[in-house]
Amino acid sequence: GDPYLNLWALGWGAQSWLRDPLGTLGGRAFDAPIFFPAALTLTYSDHQLIQALASAPVYAATGNLTLTYNVVLLGSLVASGLAMHLLARTVTGSTSAAFMAGLAWACWPYRTAQLLHLQLQALYFLPLALWALTRVAAGRRWRDAALLGVCAGLQAIVSVYYGVMTAVTLLIAAP
Repeated sequence: GDPYLNLWALGWGAQSWLRDPLGTLGGRAFDAPIFFPAALTLTYSDHQLIQALASAPVYAATGNLTLTYNVVLLGSLVASGLAMHLLARTVTGSTSAAFMAGLAWACWPYRTAQLLHLQLQALYFLPLALWALTRVAAGRRWRDAALLGVCAGLQAIVSVYYGVMTAVTLLIAAP
């Protein structure tokens, strides 16, 4: 199932970053060694190159792809909770409400039901995009608008599904 595909994609991404970082930035990683002779085969699913970049030091130090996968899985849950904490703290001004919101965002039943789908745990940039949107609304600064674009773009890069959901959420929340 999906864990095997995700494990393979994460491993391919980590190897690409470690062996040829400039080539990975240039798109060579998308010509993954699968479905030969087809080109750009990594585009057939979520590529997980951002997650692979973040976890490449673990893979380089240990050579253990299963450990790397588990670090990404747990790190995604923690990063999601921290991102929601930031958003809730900004919106409510309450640390306890922010703690509860972060905990709920990291552990809600939808997330735990999707633990086998590593790409669906990458839900940390959506709260950051909403946080950036609040900054744009409050200050109307270009750097906050750029931050909003970066956060929304990164969410689309780490998970195509959530990239679409982030765009819809921002369209609804912006007014």
